[in-house]
Amino acid sequence: MERRTTVEEALKFSASLYDCRTDIGALMKEVGLADVRSTYREKLAPHEMARLSLAMGLVSNPKVLFADEPTRELDPAGRQQAWEVLRSRRNAGAAIVLSTNLMDEAERLCDRIAILGAGHVLAVDTPVGLMSAGGAPGRMTIETAAPVPREALAGLPGVSEVTIDGTTARLVVSDPVPALQAVASVIHNAGWGLRGLRLAQATLEDRFVELMRADAGTKGRTS
Repeated sequence: MERRTTVEEALKFSASLYDCRTDIGALMKEVGLADVRSTYREKLAPHEMARLSLAMGLVSNPKVLFADEPTRELDPAGRQQAWEVLRSRRNAGAAIVLSTNLMDEAERLCDRIAILGAGHVLAVDTPVGLMSAGGAPGRMTIETAAPVPREALAGLPGVSEVTIDGTTARLVVSDPVPALQAVASVIHNAGWGLRGLRLAQATLEDRFVELMRADAGTKGRTS
């Protein structure tokens, strides 16, 4: 009969392969496996397997940790917990090489990011450096007391695109400062009543898409 192993047994065996004294109980609690410590690995749900994979990578207290999409199977709460685990190891001096398709994850965890496309590096920089270097526009969302006609906002300085949905206006802005001033002035003077305004800068995901499109365009011109 095939010998099956529990979560705790698997981690203890992995720890025995290294010259370290890892507190397995503390590690399981840290990554959220304490409640399934006696569960056979074959019975684990996908999100529990993701936690076990992370724990297996940490069991030797590595100085360099390679984390390949560690939160892919986790829900938002699980992702936050995994992020805290990775941050704590980074703050303790470990170097972490993270591969992920989640741009918010890369932005929150990485000191430097390499964006890859079709097997080659498209850009390398800090998260802030990547976001500020691109031409991706920002976004403005406005809530008003009364509907605002699209033509009242289209063509304002810094505004490149306008979508109206009832009393919500969504704008794509190429230059946020003049756009904000112009929009606020128009709404105030017309008496439409500003109830809320949110301005968001271009995200790392925007920059990723911009780089991928630029790379695809370059290949199209050279093919």
